[in-house]
Amino acid sequence: MKTLKAKRRVPLEHQIANASLTPDGRELVVAGFGGVYAIDVASGKKARVYREAGGLEAWDARVTPDGARVVAVHGSFHLDVWETESAKLVFERPTDGVSMERVTLSADGHQALTSASNILRFWDLANGEARAVRRTPKPQMTGAVLMPNGKTAFHGGRDGYVRLFDGDREEEALAAKGKGAVNAVDVSADGKTLVSAGSGKAVLVWNASLELVGALEGASTVYSLSISPDGSRVVAADLESPVVWDVKSGEIVAKLEGEQVSAVRFSLDGRSIVTIGDDLARIHATP
Repeated sequence: MKTLKAKRRVPLEHQIANASLTPDGRELVVAGFGGVYAIDVASGKKARVYREAGGLEAWDARVTPDGARVVAVHGSFHLDVWETESAKLVFERPTDGVSMERVTLSADGHQALTSASNILRFWDLANGEARAVRRTPKPQMTGAVLMPNGKTAFHGGRDGYVRLFDGDREEEALAAKGKGAVNAVDVSADGKTLVSAGSGKAVLVWNASLELVGALEGASTVYSLSISPDGSRVVAADLESPVVWDVKSGEIVAKLEGEQVSAVRFSLDGRSIVTIGDDLARIHATP
């Protein structure tokens, strides 16, 4: 099995929680103890700052598919939206005293989902209004993403289940039992392929009806997971080097350079994979 070296290495000033490439691939928008800011990939220099470091970690940041806005959640219990180029704050919305740990966007970039250990919140990014909420009786949700239609959340939990929650009806639509506690989930751009992973030592592949259609073997406990937009590749980070699978064959196609990686994410065009370590972001070409 080949180990794929990074095509770019971007030094980081602070510990980073997560990062996303802009659609043109020229900048990396990062969230961490240094706040929320953009780094020029070619030079490695900071291009602009969206949120200054303020002692509270920013947990996650995403760039809308059109590249026009940056959406982030952080430890000050707010959802923030900025204009990408000007770094002008469009709006800041409170999350009712809950520190949201992840944010994902719909395919059109008009809707967002924020998630914490026991709460999902759906947002309309046109006006910054929260339109639906899901709360669980105890903190068991460990991974959540917004389906491309912007109406449904796919999430997993410590109980080993994966679930689809209908944000319009505010009710659970489907549930299925996986293998081991779920730490991370993701969905392809067309919404037809869903993946989950955690302590079960396999990445499980589901269809849109939550029927199990495959298992990708070869990882230990997975902490971060991403599927390519076309659904053909999956990358997962465990305690060793990140692993990339071919979804159709189930075979490992590459390991990525770098150990102790805390987060992995495909670019919006699927051509690149970003991996995050304590002080270094690596950008790999998708094998």
